[in-house]
Amino acid sequence: MGRLSLFTGPTADMSEDEKMKLLRMKKKKKDFDFMTCSVLKEQQKHLLASLHFKAVYNYLFFIPSIFITLATGVLAVLSQSDLFTEHSQSIFTITISALAAFSVFWQSLIKQLDFGGRALLHESTAGALTKLYNTSDIKSKEQRITKLDNDINAPKDQKIPQQTRGISAVQMEEGNTGANQDSGGNTPDEDKNDGTKPSGAHLAESEDHSALSKQFEQATSGCTSLVPIQIASAYNALESRVTVSNRKLILMGTAKPKVAWEKVYPALYDQLKLTIIGYRWWPYKVPDAEWAVNKTIKDFQNMDCDLLKALVDQTELIDKHYDRLVTSERTPLLSTSSSRGIEIKKNDEDTMNNL
Repeated sequence: MGRLSLFTGPTADMSEDEKMKLLRMKKKKKDFDFMTCSVLKEQQKHLLASLHFKAVYNYLFFIPSIFITLATGVLAVLSQSDLFTEHSQSIFTITISALAAFSVFWQSLIKQLDFGGRALLHESTAGALTKLYNTSDIKSKEQRITKLDNDINAPKDQKIPQQTRGISAVQMEEGNTGANQDSGGNTPDEDKNDGTKPSGAHLAESEDHSALSKQFEQATSGCTSLVPIQIASAYNALESRVTVSNRKLILMGTAKPKVAWEKVYPALYDQLKLTIIGYRWWPYKVPDAEWAVNKTIKDFQNMDCDLLKALVDQTELIDKHYDRLVTSERTPLLSTSSSRGIEIKKNDEDTMNNL
């Protein structure tokens, strides 16, 4: 017997063509989530690079140059004062010359390394990628809500295509866990319209993917500075290890594991970012990539699930509180003050009857 969905009957009642279209829609959703994972990875890489370059520029180059210039000016004033001997003034003059030469060298080094300019480039790119990631995430959720609204508000005499009705229900029921990273090649889209799906649906989804890739290219093309090799290697090594583990997991079992890797990668990326910024010498020094990846995987494996357990335990209490709150909002006349007024009125009527 097929699995029941939210609005349709068992999925076994679908035709083979409808099942294939449903599978393609889920595949497109999974591919879109992987694209957003790539956006998130690049955003974190540029953000960490911006923090590193900015800290190095401000605290190791710019602020020392300010003190060198200040010391040169103070010694120049002291060398012209009559409070010191000629020997002391000669020492001041030599020191001023040495500081001036060192200041020229330091300014040239700052200009050559250009840590300040690189920090601005990475900061601007990280901001654009953050906006792109948030926009794509909100748009994806809005599209799923729109599909549900269309299914709910459709007229009764209008036939709703089964693959259109069931896509949101299947995603909600399975949590997109049926798709894994090595689920096979992409199935080409069909351009024909058989009456079960709007003709512009395939075009809209293709435009969404194309728009995301174009915006991603525009956001990253303006950054000519390279991300530090330790940061880039850490993210690439983490992704490679997860890919290898996924393939080993597939070879060990008889069936493909139902792991939604497109939802696992953001959690791993966030954990790696926490590991890097938690490094003792960060942001002045970038940690070793292998150490960061090993610690990330270890911390991810030992992640405490007390929060999840507490939420599951309190679900019933939260639902009851929410239902009681909604009921009180829908019946505002049954408030405490209204009840008290009814009791006072009843007592007054009893007093008049006794008189």
